[in-house]
Amino acid sequence: IRLSLPWLYQCLTYLAMPPRGQWIAKIPTLIPALQGSCVVIPCIYTYPKPNSNAILNRWRGFWRKGNKIVSTNLPKWKMTNEYKKRTQFLGDLKMRNCTVLLDGVRRTDVGPFYFRIEIPQYKSFSYTKNTVSIDVTRGRHRAGSHLSLSLHYFLFHRDSHV
Repeated sequence: IRLSLPWLYQCLTYLAMPPRGQWIAKIPTLIPALQGSCVVIPCIYTYPKPNSNAILNRWRGFWRKGNKIVSTNLPKWKMTNEYKKRTQFLGDLKMRNCTVLLDGVRRTDVGPFYFRIEIPQYKSFSYTKNTVSIDVTRGRHRAGSHLSLSLHYFLFHRDSHV
């Protein structure tokens, strides 16, 4: 794939960290997807700096839809059949990245979804004010169609939905 510098700059700008010192998750509010395709939900988060000098070395991340866990970074977690083998936690929580992939998008996968972080040596927080919904449309799924939708979203709608 050939990438132009303006395109690369826009993608990097989107992923720029929000200001530290607050519980903020930066995610899109709405992502279009074709039924049966896959969706990558980009996510970065921040949290207030701890008052102590505690070493933070364990993070547990959960993507949720209401009280139902959709995805987690914990490999041995028992997922519900609805999302088992359809989600993959892509982010590195130590790097404040909470990106998740949802495969085989269904009409029931509209959300809203939110991220929860648990830092056992510090605190836990649910980013319920930062939710993402998926606009699932029917259509013939072609290989690569989810990629073009995602790129369209990032390049042309990022400021209006974040």
